[in-house]
Amino acid sequence: MRFPRLGLLALALSSSAFAAVPKVAVPSAADVAGSGSGAALTSAVKAALVDSGVPLATPADLSKAAKAAKVKVDKSLRASGAGKIAAKGGFAGVLLFRKAKGKAFGDLIDKQGQVVLERSVRFTAKKPSGDDVQTLVSAVAEAVGAAPAKAAPPVPLVAPLEAAPAAVAAAAPEAVPPVAKAPELEAAYAAPEQATAPPPPAPYNSYLFRVSLGGGPAVRTFFAPEFIYSSGAPYWQLNLAAELFPLKGFGLGLMVNGGWGLVKGQVAGQTSTFNSNDYRLDLDLAYRFVFAPAYAPTFWIRAGYGLRDFVSPASSGIADTNRMFGEFGLTISQPIVPRYLNLVVAGTYLPWANMSSVGQSYYGNSSAYGIEWLAGFGGDIALGFDWQLQVNQQRFYDKYSGPPESTSPDIYTDYSLLLRFHLG
Repeated sequence: MRFPRLGLLALALSSSAFAAVPKVAVPSAADVAGSGSGAALTSAVKAALVDSGVPLATPADLSKAAKAAKVKVDKSLRASGAGKIAAKGGFAGVLLFRKAKGKAFGDLIDKQGQVVLERSVRFTAKKPSGDDVQTLVSAVAEAVGAAPAKAAPPVPLVAPLEAAPAAVAAAAPEAVPPVAKAPELEAAYAAPEQATAPPPPAPYNSYLFRVSLGGGPAVRTFFAPEFIYSSGAPYWQLNLAAELFPLKGFGLGLMVNGGWGLVKGQVAGQTSTFNSNDYRLDLDLAYRFVFAPAYAPTFWIRAGYGLRDFVSPASSGIADTNRMFGEFGLTISQPIVPRYLNLVVAGTYLPWANMSSVGQSYYGNSSAYGIEWLAGFGGDIALGFDWQLQVNQQRFYDKYSGPPESTSPDIYTDYSLLLRFHLG
């Protein structure tokens, strides 16, 4: 009975290509573009991986590895947990999907929990783009060293018995294509200590529109020759800001920030009080750098103009210290828990920050520059809303010509809680 043996031999030869490549685990994707879109994405990617010669971990394999790694396979699964699953299961990697606006990002995670590659998949009517799925799968196949399986030429079942050995010999070379492991993953699943670092993330940009509204306490301290002013108790300041980056693929945009505070003051030794107004406006042209991996930072490089006016009634004996100045700064947002908790820091140089002629005629001739810093935390809430809690300080340094020459600071410190809404 040679015919069954020939069939088993052909099957063994055609499947041997898979044995040289570790499996890839593909957990179910969450819905991205409506109900059922996640299942459609998972099914399409798995089918394409099989067609590309990539061995897949079975649900039982994935469950066993997750149990050994003490990691839950659900919507909360992140790169670090996926790396543990890959290590325990002996997988070449774990393919995770992240939701974005109208699309998903597929990340291949290695045994060290690093993102080896990333590709986006767009959706149309809850169905993933076939071209995008194929691009993702081709990258995964190349990374793990897989090649599309080539089927062995069929062995005629009615071939004479004496022709069978020749048919098997002709089919065998075609059924065992050489499999080469990708350099970037070979060390990762051969010996963890030899694993190489993932390639640096490439920047990308998309459109963004965001408005912010909030406020909080503020204080001001101003020093000049023979004059000291302090707001004393904090006063409340209202803040309104907007960001507009209208171009997809090019990060140029506009950032506007405004603030107003009402300060109740009192001259030392008097019982009467008066109200002063603290105005602020910043108008900057900015370029925004966004990086794809979940833990990569976002940068804003800014240049523009600003003003800070402190206006008091003439009866108060406090002259207005209106300033207009340049702004050259950098803002960085660093995810701590992606989407839900970010660290935000910023620094700005403020040249040409001289007081107005009214202020200089009262306090003395001077020139000035300033520096500004900001630090805070923020994160997403839901439905496009997010929050940010921050402290922001502007320090202007007035150099008085004297005599004698002296330098005195003018310090504004604002504490704000912002509620923000964004599109993009």
